[in-house]
Amino acid sequence: MFVPCFPASSEAGKQASATHSQDRTSQHTYAQIVDQEGSRSLVLVGTVGKPGSSLKSDSNIEAAKFIGKIGKKVAELALAKGIEKVVFDRSGYLYHGRVKALADAALP
Repeated sequence: MFVPCFPASSEAGKQASATHSQDRTSQHTYAQIVDQEGSRSLVLVGTVGKPGSSLKSDSNIEAAKFIGKIGKKVAELALAKGIEKVVFDRSGYLYHGRVKALADAALP
């Protein structure tokens, strides 16, 4: 089971071996899982190059649904690599919209 931990200072967050970070632009969103030392990207998924990937013309609701698919893909790839707990880093963005959709989709 893939479990993002909120926040990093929590007890579960201290036991996590990786960080789930994300970055977004006006058209694309990228999600990656990085080891705790921050030296290696273990999983990287983004919307670039995918059919219907541009979020520019979509409504926010449609964009959030599309980002949910990215979150599920990150969780699947992480589980395939044996990563079960991660700390979610919202990268300074407010926890709503696309950021919330990405995090919620990764939950079991």
